[in-house]
Amino acid sequence: MLSILLYLIVLTLAFDGAASSNQLQLPECEMTDVVDTPITFFVSKEAMKDYSPFVRSSIIDSWIQTSNQILKNSCVPMRRTFHQVVVADELNLVEFDEITLVHDLLEYHHFEQIEASASRPNHYYGVLFSTKRSTNTLPEQCGMTYVDVYPQFFIADLACSSDILEHETRTPGRCRT
Repeated sequence: MLSILLYLIVLTLAFDGAASSNQLQLPECEMTDVVDTPITFFVSKEAMKDYSPFVRSSIIDSWIQTSNQILKNSCVPMRRTFHQVVVADELNLVEFDEITLVHDLLEYHHFEQIEASASRPNHYYGVLFSTKRSTNTLPEQCGMTYVDVYPQFFIADLACSSDILEHETRTPGRCRT
C-alpha cells in the first residue's frame, strides 16, 4: 500500500513538472521606440445605415486594441492609432468584390485625403463596409488588401473579427480573408 502511495506521489510530481514546462512563454522584448501608425476609416453609405455611431466606434476601438495587443505580443515596435472617420456616401456598393474599383472610387471622391494618407509612409486608410444585406459575400471574405498596388489601403466588413486590422495591414501580396 505504501509503495502505491509513493508511486502516486512521484507520478503527480512528475506530471506537474512536465505540465509547467510546456506552458507558453512569450519573449521578453524591449520596445523603446514605438512607431505610431494612424488609420483613417472611410465609412460606406451601407455601413452608416447598418451600424449606429456607437457600434461603429466600438468596433473600431476593439480592432485597434486587438491589433496593438498582437503587435506587442509579437515584439513589433508599432502602435495602431485612430486618426479619423470620414463618411463616404459615394461608396454605396453592397458588394466590395474588387479592391481596385473601391480604391478608384475613393480616390476620385476623396483625392486630397487619399493623397495626404499615401504621402505618409506609416499612415493607413481603409473602407469599412457592411455585408448585412449582401447575398454574394461569403462570411470568410470579410476583408481585403493588395499591398503590391496599394500598400496602405484595405477594405473590411464591420462584421469582421477584431484581428482584421492586423491581418489586412500587414499581409504581403494580395489577400482576401
